[in-house]
Amino acid sequence: MRIAWIKDCIGFLCAILATVSIFSYFVFAISERGPFFLHGSTEDIAPILNSFRQAHRPIVEVNFSALYGGNGQFQVLHPLLDMRNLRSREENPTCSDDDETSTVKLEQMSRGFIEHLNEKSLDDEFPQKKQANRKLEALEQFLNRGGKLPDDFVVTPPFIDDWGNSFAYLLTQKGPPPYNEKNWVEQHLSFFKISELEKVLNKYQINDLKYWTISHLAEPEIEDIVKADSLVVTKDYLFLKNQSRFGFSPLSYWVYDIRDFRIELKNTKYELSTFAPGSICLQKTGNGCWTYSSKHAMAYLFKYSVAIVVLIGFIVVICLSFYFRHLYEKSREQNKNRLALQVLSHEFRTPVSSMLLMIEQLSKKQKEFDIADQDLLTRISTEVFRLQRIIEVSKTYLQTESHRVHFNYIDIPSINSWVSDFASEINPDVCCELLPNDQSIKADPFWLKFILSNLVQNAFLHGKPAVFIRLNDKDGKVKITVEDQGKCEFNSLNQMTDAFVKSSRSKGMGLGLNIVKFILDDWGVDIKFSKLPTSFSLFFSEVKRG
Repeated sequence: MRIAWIKDCIGFLCAILATVSIFSYFVFAISERGPFFLHGSTEDIAPILNSFRQAHRPIVEVNFSALYGGNGQFQVLHPLLDMRNLRSREENPTCSDDDETSTVKLEQMSRGFIEHLNEKSLDDEFPQKKQANRKLEALEQFLNRGGKLPDDFVVTPPFIDDWGNSFAYLLTQKGPPPYNEKNWVEQHLSFFKISELEKVLNKYQINDLKYWTISHLAEPEIEDIVKADSLVVTKDYLFLKNQSRFGFSPLSYWVYDIRDFRIELKNTKYELSTFAPGSICLQKTGNGCWTYSSKHAMAYLFKYSVAIVVLIGFIVVICLSFYFRHLYEKSREQNKNRLALQVLSHEFRTPVSSMLLMIEQLSKKQKEFDIADQDLLTRISTEVFRLQRIIEVSKTYLQTESHRVHFNYIDIPSINSWVSDFASEINPDVCCELLPNDQSIKADPFWLKFILSNLVQNAFLHGKPAVFIRLNDKDGKVKITVEDQGKCEFNSLNQMTDAFVKSSRSKGMGLGLNIVKFILDDWGVDIKFSKLPTSFSLFFSEVKRG
């Protein structure tokens, strides 16, 4: 019955979780973009950006078109970028184009070029590689043998060798003056790769804010800028495109401190983070991912808090009703069993007493019977005494169930003598292992005898010989263990001490261990169970040395 109840509880909890999940799905109005990104208008994102521009001055304006507008110079921004290829694939935006049209064209040019690079064969790259190799040979010859480099060596493409180093950087590292001097480096900063700029700026103590800002850009962020995205978010900065200069400088950006922008966003319902693959955005602008702020989400949740509380309360009420219903049914079943036992105990007590008197009278004439009749009388006596024991167990069970257990504690002077007498009385085949140093114990002899009798009889009925009663003394406690050599079919003490639970070989009512456990709990005595071999250990704390 307990297993069935557990299964019902698990099924009911699963149903509750499913109900809550479905309710949450509709309450949070899940959009096509994903959970927790709620339906709503994003028209107020543009005013937020405009308001921020008006309230804050940019740290610096970086005009990539002016800084890297030379022939093929965009290669130092990204090794795969070359503005000549960009121009050859799409016509340049003109001053007559409006901003929106020009933006679309430049984005198409940039994306088209990047797709084109992915499709290029090695043959297309050979001419540029040959030029880079020739330029590298000229540089090595200059560094090893001296001489003079052409005046346009650094400022003409290609700008990067096959190892990914810019020729300007190689000259600053290995070349003679003026190539390793601050003045020359400052004049040629736009010919260094982005990844090299931070080292060069630190080495030569150059405080050019534009290049310092650019030096912190990662490769994906550079690609976003070259694609003329209107907004680019980095770890430290926010790049906003200067639309007023778009017709003349399509890659001109205002640079702001990202911390200032996040402070501004605290007064809105949005948050801005860098877009990553798999991100779920309310709106994507450039590499920025707009989402609702946690404050806005909590406000949204608060709207439905009453509904959620009502639902949870409803679920709790249902759970409690099922639980109390279970308790009621269990109590009703116990009352019914108790009533049946009371009726049987009362009705059987009188005829059993009469039968015991008749058997006693027959026993006086037992010598007059033949062997077969004597054996029959013995078997009848055994069964009657067994019936009497069942009645006494039922009476004890009813007494314990109604919480009418009364203990009469007395001092037992010798626990060794008491156990020895008990063993010889109940069954001579019980083996006793007594304490080396005898002790006295304070206990109720009646209930102690009742408990040990049940354990010993169960050992003989359901276990295998030999049956032992072992006494042990440790830390001021006496442990009494009843042990047999059989294997118990139950796995735990709780399982076998339930009312009316019995083994497949038992002929009793399944109440013995239930009563024992109840008495011991009321007494405050611990009981431990071991399966191999089957043993029950009782721990008594109130002992005195003998």
